[in-house]
Amino acid sequence: MKKIFFLLPFLSLVLTDSYAQFSMLDPRFSDDFIIPENYWEPKDTLANHVDFVCIFEYNVVDTVLHEARNYNLILQCSDTVATFSDFYDYKEDSLITAHHRKITVGEYRPIFNQAMRESSNYNYCLFYKRNFYRRNDSFIGRSFYYEESLPKWDWKLYEETRRVCGYVCHKAVAKHAGRIWTAWYTEEIPSNAGPWLLYGLPGLILAATDNTGTHSFEAISLQKPALPQLLWKKKTIKQTRSYSLKSEYNQAFHASSLFEAAGVVSDTKFEDKRRFYNPLELE
Repeated sequence: MKKIFFLLPFLSLVLTDSYAQFSMLDPRFSDDFIIPENYWEPKDTLANHVDFVCIFEYNVVDTVLHEARNYNLILQCSDTVATFSDFYDYKEDSLITAHHRKITVGEYRPIFNQAMRESSNYNYCLFYKRNFYRRNDSFIGRSFYYEESLPKWDWKLYEETRRVCGYVCHKAVAKHAGRIWTAWYTEEIPSNAGPWLLYGLPGLILAATDNTGTHSFEAISLQKPALPQLLWKKKTIKQTRSYSLKSEYNQAFHASSLFEAAGVVSDTKFEDKRRFYNPLELE
């Protein structure tokens, strides 16, 4: 059974695993200690090859709190499926594969620390040929997922161009879930993929901004894949998109009472205050 501790407000969620009583936070485990294999979360193989990976910087602003956050996320693409998740997840998978699951605390610590600082909680998998996507999510340490049909983007194409990550990109505009998105795609990379749920243009989407200017994605690096296979977290408890959106809202506005009701242990008293909130989907 896992115990949940909140050492920093909300995002600094640390799961202390019962796996052989190992914890990355326990000072008894030195940098030379080899992490138990059952510490690593099992993954499914979605595709046996990866065509390319693209790292994006994602910026989001909460205009009420006057607070901005940025994350590095990674898009991995094959010919039938694409995933979009936190970059540290990819680093972890690469480390596990390269070291055959024999990893020391010291080798893993930089990734672990990054995960504690920079988790966006965005984990999307788009199955293009099967016309649906899956999102992995979590709420108060409880993992779940939901599946939905891929959104239908009614893109309007423009002649305007700009360079992103060294590529000539063309402008396109469409609306989804209450926001109007301006995307920039390059025909130099023959893929209809993009960050998040953005897709369906005649070239890879390398940048996108919503009409409020509070959400933006921009490619900062295209790389050859470090992993031979496209890996993804195994299914957990199935929920719905509305459940996920409601959970995101509750985490921002009712977190204190929900944490206490769930029996969450904290080193400080929960404050009943508004937390960072600016969802990608408004409806």
